[in-house]
Amino acid sequence: MTGKKWFWGLFFILAGGAFLANSLELFTTHINFWSLLLTVGLLAIIIGSILHFNFTGILVPLSIIGVIFAEDLGITAITPWPIIITAVLLSIGLDIIFSKKNTVRLGVHVGSDSFDTTIVDEEDSEEINYQVSFGSGVKYVNTNNLKKARFSCKFGALKVYFDNAKPSKNGAEIILDVAFGGAEIYIPKSWNVAVETLAMLGGVEERRHKEATEGPKVVIKGNVSLGGVEIIYI
Repeated sequence: MTGKKWFWGLFFILAGGAFLANSLELFTTHINFWSLLLTVGLLAIIIGSILHFNFTGILVPLSIIGVIFAEDLGITAITPWPIIITAVLLSIGLDIIFSKKNTVRLGVHVGSDSFDTTIVDEEDSEEINYQVSFGSGVKYVNTNNLKKARFSCKFGALKVYFDNAKPSKNGAEIILDVAFGGAEIYIPKSWNVAVETLAMLGGVEERRHKEATEGPKVVIKGNVSLGGVEIIYI
């Protein structure tokens, strides 16, 4: 069953049960319509993520539910940002610990729906667009004339490998849009890299950095919100 079928099936099942329980006043407090609808959607995401071992899809929606019911749960002191940021950091850490290393490159696209894992290893043009939402994805960049690469990661985990790519003679731009998720960017040490990302309640870390004095300039820019990015030089 695809991610979309899981999500919508669970959404309507949970929505029916939640609306009935709320109408019968089985909850300790009456929940307004929009909060109930959002909670049902988040629960569907959590259940679907459990089935696919997606830590981000489990912990981040749980933190948002915590924000919605902060007063009832008595946790207003740690909402909204502390609980959300903690969930994001825990998700990234658990993904790093339990993620399996890819020993073989797969030249296929394995699924594209929510909660599915996407692995893409194919020939690329000079401009690349790739996105992950509510799931995890791995992208191998294969081009000899990279000019611009855009990557979006929302409520998910992303890994990008540039070891089989070369920037154009005029340089290249890598544009990141990461929110409620984590991204690992693997870049050759020989590249002349400048990091110009903006982080809001998030972080960008460079590991094993080796300064390059020659070669085309590669600029990493974009936004990181409530998430984390690791730039790893290989």
